[in-house]
Amino acid sequence: MCNYVIWGTGEIFEKFLKEVQVIDPIFEKKILFYVDSDIGKRGSLIRGKEIHTPEYLYEYKGELKIIICTNYITEIKRLYRKKKGFENKTIVEYYSFLSKTLKDSLIKEIKDLGNKGDLFERNLVLLNDTIGNILKYDILDRYGEYIKYYSTGILLKDYNKLIYLYDIPERNYSNKNIVINGLFPYFPELALSYILSKNGAKVKYYFNDNSPMGQIIKKEKKNIDYINSLDIDTSPSNIIITCLTQFIDELYVKIFFKHENLEFINFSRILNFNITSQSMDITEKHALSYTKRFAETDEIDFKDEKIKNYYKRALLEATHSLHLGMYIHENINFDIFVTSHAIYSTWGPCFEYLVNEGHKCLVYGSHAYIDQSWLIEEGKALQFLNEGPTWQNMRGRILEAVQQQRVEQYMKKRFELAAVDTSEYFADINNNERATLLKSIVEFKQNKKLFIAFPNVIWDGAEEERNTAFSSLIDWLIYSIQLFENKSDAKLIIRCHPAEATLFSGVQSVRDLLEKELGDLSKYKNVMVLESKVNLVTYDLVNEIMDVGLVYSGFLAVELPYLGIPVISSAKGVCSENGISEIVESKEEYASIIENYSSGTRFMIINREKILNFLHWYLYDMGYYFPLVENVLSDRKTNCELINLDILENVELRRTIDRFLEP
Repeated sequence: MCNYVIWGTGEIFEKFLKEVQVIDPIFEKKILFYVDSDIGKRGSLIRGKEIHTPEYLYEYKGELKIIICTNYITEIKRLYRKKKGFENKTIVEYYSFLSKTLKDSLIKEIKDLGNKGDLFERNLVLLNDTIGNILKYDILDRYGEYIKYYSTGILLKDYNKLIYLYDIPERNYSNKNIVINGLFPYFPELALSYILSKNGAKVKYYFNDNSPMGQIIKKEKKNIDYINSLDIDTSPSNIIITCLTQFIDELYVKIFFKHENLEFINFSRILNFNITSQSMDITEKHALSYTKRFAETDEIDFKDEKIKNYYKRALLEATHSLHLGMYIHENINFDIFVTSHAIYSTWGPCFEYLVNEGHKCLVYGSHAYIDQSWLIEEGKALQFLNEGPTWQNMRGRILEAVQQQRVEQYMKKRFELAAVDTSEYFADINNNERATLLKSIVEFKQNKKLFIAFPNVIWDGAEEERNTAFSSLIDWLIYSIQLFENKSDAKLIIRCHPAEATLFSGVQSVRDLLEKELGDLSKYKNVMVLESKVNLVTYDLVNEIMDVGLVYSGFLAVELPYLGIPVISSAKGVCSENGISEIVESKEEYASIIENYSSGTRFMIINREKILNFLHWYLYDMGYYFPLVENVLSDRKTNCELINLDILENVELRRTIDRFLEP
């Protein structure tokens, strides 16, 4: 067994160890000891192995392979490689070691797979040969190892799933013509395209290889020209890396997902990028939404040059998307158009144009609450799923007992903090601090009506079409704070979303944005702001504490009524449903309803049957099983050995594929 030494014990090391153990689960046992230049770490232990200073390497007489896990690779090589005591020691960069380990692992797995691995092995050789040819260009010498690491990293991520895709039998299950506006290279979407193709559908997959949201390269003879579409101040090295990784993504997809029924089409083959938008209303709203997502805000400051430049790029991307829709409408004979999101610059304009032209358009996206599932609807962005045809047809349904039980079991799981998202949000709650905080909230209430507002993460769902009564989520909160400050019969708590401190740690906090506009929030005596990181479970607030919930848009607009709490919803969203919560259309209506609840002259009758029906529709009727996608909140990876991608044998998967093919 080789004696490995790790030089560097910081973030790079932690990332390296996590990745290498995917390939070699027992790698950590092969580490002899650690080295770090920080003398303060000398003598400390990492998982039972001692940390030494670099000088210890001279004293060690045996053979060693030293893996460098720092940003000072070049300096370490230059200083130590030729020094006395290093004759029998090998120094290797962490990414080079990962590449070789992965390659060796793949070769072994391919041999073990027998015939099933033949196609993958041929594709692997083709990809490696092509990347090798790319790396012959002199300009790429300093980036070669990174590019090799990136390309093998793609294979590491997708290898097991690809093997099972190749095992799908060829069938003439459908002769539909499908067009996809692709999120490139998103594996589940590529896998869907491949599965549809293997079942007889003819699929055209369009992707933007000239996206203003990144850089592109053009390869002519032996020269590489890198082009920055909006002249952004970016270093050449970053441009080259971005360009090459995008090129490798394209190369990887076209090699590993090759099928006679599946055609990948670059935007640059079909679109004229010098044309201007003919429908600015479509492109502008999606560009604004995209920029809000990037800037992590729901209000855009065009005085910020970075934001202003990003908006220009987003607007150009939206123009590309719109003209893709025009091109498809005018030139392609197809049955069904498929896209993810149906919002933002990349997808929204194309989708909206084709819907307006009367085409059958399906939208899919990851199901936030059910693992390994997609939401799929026709003609509506998923953020406004309740406006689509499926809910309109199911609105009056009365659930059967078994369906009600299914919903109630799921909601019980949420309240026990065992659901995919709640287990993440409230994993580190301190129960002692939790009890103390609840006591302070009861004291703050002072037997008055207590309204609690639950803002989203600031950028989440911040589409232009969402806002109705207010211009933004922050506008809603500021108006609410000022409204309650003058009330004598009610108080307001703002409970910032726990995802700010967990899943999206580092995002702009709602509290900071409010203080930027209003100053010190403690001056508002009728208002309490609970930060995202406080030791409090949202459901703690239900029991005899909260009188009315205030939601902009989000799942709590259904959850709280399920628990018997009336809700006022102030924006459009999938869970903003009349008869479940009260939907307001103006600030005046919002203030009036709050006043009536405060004075006790308004009460909401909770329609439990409708709530259960809505939850079953959202969670299960709209949820379509797709085993090659994991929920964004879940750490659980797909166990590919248990996947059967034959739709004639896998009933749940067949339901999903049938939804796309509309047989």
